[in-house]
Amino acid sequence: MTVGDNKNSMMILGRQRLLAPHWPVHLGGLGTSQEVAASVLEELCLHGIDETRRILTIDVVGNCILVAGSEAQKEAWLPAFARGEAFSAVLLSESTAGSDLAAIKTTATNNPAGWHVHGTKTWSQTSLAADYGLCLAKTGSGSPTTSFTLFLLDLRQPGTLLRELTTIGREAFVEVQIDAIVPDEHRIGRRGAGWTLILEALRHERTGREQNAKAARWLAQLLASRPEAAESEVVLSLLSRLAIGKQLSLQLSRELGAARRTEQFLSETELDAASAACKHFNTKLAQDVLFESLRLLGVGALTPYDQMKSGEVLAGGVQWLELPGLGISAGTTEIMLNTVARSVVKND
Repeated sequence: MTVGDNKNSMMILGRQRLLAPHWPVHLGGLGTSQEVAASVLEELCLHGIDETRRILTIDVVGNCILVAGSEAQKEAWLPAFARGEAFSAVLLSESTAGSDLAAIKTTATNNPAGWHVHGTKTWSQTSLAADYGLCLAKTGSGSPTTSFTLFLLDLRQPGTLLRELTTIGREAFVEVQIDAIVPDEHRIGRRGAGWTLILEALRHERTGREQNAKAARWLAQLLASRPEAAESEVVLSLLSRLAIGKQLSLQLSRELGAARRTEQFLSETELDAASAACKHFNTKLAQDVLFESLRLLGVGALTPYDQMKSGEVLAGGVQWLELPGLGISAGTTEIMLNTVARSVVKND
């Protein structure tokens, strides 16, 4: 699917108010539950539609604005996001700060014109096609919990330079060099609240629904090619894990929605460990589906990408290009396991 096809899909969904169904009606949603939004994400994945743009714009950036933005900010940005007419990337990682966001060096210094944001963000997804970028920057010294602030940058404004990075994947990663003045009206939440808001956003990104849906699609492709494999012990185990992972993700979506309504997200909760566990469980599931596909189908299933046909088993090997990213996106496998371990030790 091309970038243009993906954008058209997002706009079609937006016109039906399905990109952010859990948002209020006046902001472009349907006023439904978080579970409905999770189901939309699942359907996108099941039908092979690239979900990254929606996840970043709606689940991460949009929800940060929904939680901490002013009414003017919500009205300025959220309806366009919900309609699929504007998109946002996320500017967190740096060359020396990947999963360890506490090590970021990008700064934002207050001045009469707003904030002078200076630094370089790396491994940003969808930035080349995005209108905005949610940037985490240091606005003070001391603990990350009080010294980081979020800003919504216009990626076309003077002082921002985007450079595509060379990778083996099909999805472009971008380096964003920033030396720009950002008006205070683009600060999301209070000064020093960036860390708390990003952790809240990551919980929603770590439900595992995306990985579970991909596993379901890839497993269906495998069984379409090898229907006799449906009775094998390995595939039966994968199907069982698929059902368990879906239920875990659905329950987590319910709990996240309840926590947001009661504002429990403002402090670290057991949901951090629950979201990490869900993400890890479903990531490992998706990885195991791919390895079983390769075992049954052989390397011959990995058709060169430029020769693949729509619906081809293993999609010409595209999934294998996604495989490393499954254990990195929204937090590495090691970070997920460490988060769960900390919770176990704390409650022991």
